[in-house]
Amino acid sequence: MSVTAAATDPVLAVAASAGAAGEAGIAGSIIVILQNVAGGTGVRAAIGGGTTVGTTVRAGGDLTVAAHQNTDDPALAVAPDRSAAWHTSDTWVAGTAYRTGRIVSGHAGQYVATRTLTTSTDLPGSWRRVATWDADGEYATGTVVDYLGTAYRALTDVVGAPVLDDGTIVTPDVDVEEWQALAASDAWAAASAYAAGDLVTDGGAIYQAAIAIAAATDAPSDWASIQEWTRGGAYASGDLVTYDGMVYRAIADIGESDAGPRLATADWQRADAWTAGGSYAAGQVVFFDDGFYRAKVAVDGSTTTPDADVARWAPIAAWASGSHYAQGALVAFGDIAFRAVDALDGTTAQKIQLYAGGLAFGGTAGVGLAAAVLVRTMPVTASIASDDDVSSAADLLVDARQHQDLTSIAMAGAVGGEVGAAGSTTVLVLTDTTAASIGDRTLVNCVGTTCTDPSAHPTQTVQVTAADTSTIVGAAGMLAAGGTAGVGAGADVKAITKNTTATIGAAAHVQAAGDIVVAATSSEDILSISVGGAIGGEGSGRAERRCSGHHRDHRREPGGGRHHPGGRQRHRLGERGDDPRHRGRQHRAGRHGGRRRRGRRADRHQEHHRHDRRRGRRHRARAVGIDHTLHRRRRIHAGHRGRPHVQPASSRHTGTDRQPRPRTRRLHDQPRLPARLLQRAAGRLRRRRWSSIGGLRAGYTYYVIVVSSTEIQLSQAPRGPPLHLTIPASGRMGQAQRFVATSKAGTPITQGSKIVPVFTPAVDVTGRQIVLPYLLDAVTGDQVVYSAGGDTPIAGLVDGHTYYVIVVSGPTGTMGQTISLADTKCHATGAAEDCNGDNVARSPWHWMSPA
Repeated sequence: MSVTAAATDPVLAVAASAGAAGEAGIAGSIIVILQNVAGGTGVRAAIGGGTTVGTTVRAGGDLTVAAHQNTDDPALAVAPDRSAAWHTSDTWVAGTAYRTGRIVSGHAGQYVATRTLTTSTDLPGSWRRVATWDADGEYATGTVVDYLGTAYRALTDVVGAPVLDDGTIVTPDVDVEEWQALAASDAWAAASAYAAGDLVTDGGAIYQAAIAIAAATDAPSDWASIQEWTRGGAYASGDLVTYDGMVYRAIADIGESDAGPRLATADWQRADAWTAGGSYAAGQVVFFDDGFYRAKVAVDGSTTTPDADVARWAPIAAWASGSHYAQGALVAFGDIAFRAVDALDGTTAQKIQLYAGGLAFGGTAGVGLAAAVLVRTMPVTASIASDDDVSSAADLLVDARQHQDLTSIAMAGAVGGEVGAAGSTTVLVLTDTTAASIGDRTLVNCVGTTCTDPSAHPTQTVQVTAADTSTIVGAAGMLAAGGTAGVGAGADVKAITKNTTATIGAAAHVQAAGDIVVAATSSEDILSISVGGAIGGEGSGRAERRCSGHHRDHRREPGGGRHHPGGRQRHRLGERGDDPRHRGRQHRAGRHGGRRRRGRRADRHQEHHRHDRRRGRRHRARAVGIDHTLHRRRRIHAGHRGRPHVQPASSRHTGTDRQPRPRTRRLHDQPRLPARLLQRAAGRLRRRRWSSIGGLRAGYTYYVIVVSSTEIQLSQAPRGPPLHLTIPASGRMGQAQRFVATSKAGTPITQGSKIVPVFTPAVDVTGRQIVLPYLLDAVTGDQVVYSAGGDTPIAGLVDGHTYYVIVVSGPTGTMGQTISLADTKCHATGAAEDCNGDNVARSPWHWMSPA
């Protein structure tokens, strides 16, 4: 039984304007949409209540109260193993013919056909075979057993049969204190109606109806339940068991089964695996060579494998997120094949899209404006009201959910001979209320004075769920150009209010044989973009603003910040961008176009002068950095002293506006240099929270003078004098200050007197493994930073991104460690302490090796 309400609100609104004039050109466009702001009920599904006496509902199967408001079709993106839109390919289908031995998924388990059925209309599992009484068995109150063809019900919990002093075992027909004999069971009859719990005899056995059957067609003995695998059990060749939801067939006699069927491949195989000489019905799905195939026609006794027998077998393609599928379509997902229950054609895929634009041209002035405004209020409620009395023999679901896919874009442009002004804005005001509830004093699965539900099946559940998800993209852009002045402003504003609740009311009485779930979830995926440009002959100004109720991002252009190698500009307290001595010059340089350009030239001259010495020494002897490097990163926790972070000079500086690298040679290739300058490349030191050595600056490049095997001196030039070094007065030096060569990320591997070449991805990357030509000295779980050194990163890895090491093998005499990378420490180590208490399998990060 279902009480459902659903609504979609697709909107596509486009407004555009253009204007041109000899003197002044003005253009503007605006979109304003108000949805349900007048206080409408929105989307509502409910079982109505009363003041003291509510509504009574009795459902023989599932009971669903659902209210959905979708502006997108999420079913296309939900994996088959998590969606009710898909069933496993072996799921029983009413009206289908089944051969003897055909395995299907039915009511609460898997079943095998004991005879050929031309048309099956009763769900397998509708009948449960009554177990034969066992003297050593344990039985709960109400359990029915078969003893010598008579059914007995346990009056209390029974733990083994009583034994008399003379050793006689007390059987159910004698033990009247623990067992009650039931009336003789009638023989099963076709076309008869049976209630859940009814007993019948068929084929010499007693069966009990698991669910209500209106008009029986399949005899209880037509289907046999497949039991779960038991550790230590004995099995004969051909026996069927279930394990982790899948059916396996024994391929040999097993005296004592100790390993699960998934691992014991010598004793077990998947029941749906293709076998040479087997018989298969048209449409049947088999598993072969890690893939699935569907029989186009009946196949009997064939020894040709499905991948080769294209006339009789068709391969089943893997499921693809977002794809459309017809009803009954088959897909492969993981190691299971699925069939679409309904058509997944995306017809409910709905979006709200707003596009506004304005463009103006004027001989003297141009003014362009664009705005997109959406005010949306959407209540979605699913409820069972107060004082209602409802029950369901199967599952009960109260579900309210809504999803928004919103896109709003506003663009404006203006060009004027003297003045150009452009402005754009996007405004979203979103108010969502999503509620799923069971009201006060409501009775759920609580029937009569005993407050029980005799028709409930053992896995009966009650779920009260509410979900609200949003995917929002907002963009505001503008461009203004004027001979004298250009002015532009862009704003993207979002105000989002969500109330998502799932509740069971006061004094309600809710019970279920299985789980009771009350869950409320809300998520937002927001992308907010504001871009703009302004051009003026004498002055220009632009402003950008992005504001969201969930996220706020203020941008400002970096003015006068210290210029770092690699092209990145950063602001740090006490550096030039924040130095009061420079604020006046910066302010004056930005007042109008002419002075600002002169100010830039002066700044550029000073910048060149300041970096002159560094560029000079690089032209002579700076070594080219390794193209691809990995660097250890140590995490700094609050309250603990930090340790220096060491990386080569080339790492993590990949901007496009850096100084071009000079043509260089390595020092050991220049025989004119003294023997004391045998160091092949300069070192670089970077510290964190510790004092530098006096005379040195963190992050700078120096040149090495080798004094002995354990002593060096440093110079600022290849042939310069050694620097005078001191220990700072604070004495806080740390214990991990290091010098690292600019040409490598660690100690290189040598082959005799020959240095192994630098890291080459095309050679050193295979599948998920990296072979390092230098000593990284990492252990599994260590953080590392990947740097491409300005070149194209390895496909699948992100330049400058942090990863976690999985050590595959240690270093050898000719190579460093062989490692893989993972995105989280949990995926790297798999240890419980790194994975919220659960041991998991290691999961290396996937990427493609370069060609």
